[in-house]
Amino acid sequence: MNKFSSRLGVFALAMGISIYGWTANPCRPIAQACMQLGYYKGGAKVGKGLIENCVIPVVNNNKVLSNASFSPSVLQQCNAFITAKMQSRQ
Repeated sequence: MNKFSSRLGVFALAMGISIYGWTANPCRPIAQACMQLGYYKGGAKVGKGLIENCVIPVVNNNKVLSNASFSPSVLQQCNAFITAKMQSRQ
């Protein structure tokens, strides 16, 4: 295997692990829809942050995704999850 392939594999694995923390929860469908539109973890500096620029605005009804719609219960559960996660970091 060449160096490029091995580095690409390690990068893909690292991205999967870092995103897993946010997608293995009630916010998963929202995060997946955001990723399909090009948002990603670490993309906030260019306006493509997965959480900051997409998930939170969708949950707060400040953003509508063209590729998905979510039930009020999914939005409420995700909002509660994000709130709890942010409070635990304080």
